[in-house]
Amino acid sequence: MTAKMDSSAAEVDVLAHFVVLLEGLQSQVQSANVNGRSLQQQFLQAQQLYQTQLLPMLVDSPAAERFMAYQTEINRALRLLGLDVAFLQSAKNALTIQKRQAQMQQRLKTLLEFCQGLQTAMAE
Repeated sequence: MTAKMDSSAAEVDVLAHFVVLLEGLQSQVQSANVNGRSLQQQFLQAQQLYQTQLLPMLVDSPAAERFMAYQTEINRALRLLGLDVAFLQSAKNALTIQKRQAQMQQRLKTLLEFCQGLQTAMAE
């Protein structure tokens, strides 16, 4: 029972760190002067944390089936967010940059909602 609790605590801690990275990314996206390189670095940190730490924990969890829908949606949203980061970096037009920022804000909001749902599912 202790190993299960330790595993759950580790999952919750990694998820909390992932949320902090996403929130940092969200605040960068909301700034008037977005630094594309910094944004990409922060995105890559969040993506790497998810892929190397959180996802393996979720897959190996006894409740893996319960987390499957969240994994799928988080993976999809991260892929799309990665494309948005790349497009934002290459954008020259101010209107295009604003559109990309708005799209990224929406994706980050959605990602944070999925994380909240995952956190609730972990607590069950």
